[in-house]
Amino acid sequence: MTPTVDSELVQLLVEAQRNGNQATPVDPEKFAWISLEDGYRISLAQKEALNETVGMYKTLIMADGVGAAGPIFASRIGHSPDYKFPAGLSVKGLEFEVGLELARDVAPDENLDEEAFDEAVSHYFLGIEVVGTRLAPTATGEKPSMPVQLADHFSALGYVIGAMCPKDIDVSGGLTVTFELDGKEIHRQVGIQPNGSVVASALAHAAQGRD
Repeated sequence: MTPTVDSELVQLLVEAQRNGNQATPVDPEKFAWISLEDGYRISLAQKEALNETVGMYKTLIMADGVGAAGPIFASRIGHSPDYKFPAGLSVKGLEFEVGLELARDVAPDENLDEEAFDEAVSHYFLGIEVVGTRLAPTATGEKPSMPVQLADHFSALGYVIGAMCPKDIDVSGGLTVTFELDGKEIHRQVGIQPNGSVVASALAHAAQGRD
C-alpha cells in the first residue's frame, strides 16, 4: 500500500469515528485491494489518531482458515447493568455472544488444540457486541474484503459485558444471553458461535503470533 492511500483511508475512518459513524460512509471498493497487513496497520493508526486504547478484541476466522482480530476501544466497553453506551454513535445492531478472557499469553508455537487452549482461559462471560460500520454497501451487495473489514474493526463499535461464567462451565453447546430494559426482557437467544465453538476464533488468532 502506498503511504498516500494508507493515510487517506485512515483519515476517512478517523473522521467517521469522530462523527459517530454518521459522516459520509467510506467506499470499501476503493480500497478493496489492501492486504491484511495494511488492515492491521490502518487499525493501529486510527487508535493512535483518536488517542484510544484497546479494551478487547473481536476475533474471527477468515475463509482461508487464518485467524484475525479487530480492536474494540476501551472507551466503548462497559459492564451490565450500569453501563451507558456513549451517545451520538450510529449503532447498526447487537450481537449476543459468549466471550472469554485469557489467563496468560498463548504463543503460536504451543500448537494447542481447543481443549488445551481452554486451560489458558481465565473465564467466560456473556456479552453483547454493539455493531456499527463506517463502510458503505458495495455495489454488488457482497461484503467488503476481509482487510477492509479489519480496517473498520470488523464493525465492532463497542461491547457490553454481562455475567461472568465459572471456568469449569461447559460452553460447547452455547450459553443463553438475555437483553433486559427496565427489568423487562427484550430478547433472549443462545450466544452465537460463528466458527463452531467459543474458543475457535481466539485460538486461530493466537496461532498467528500477533499481540
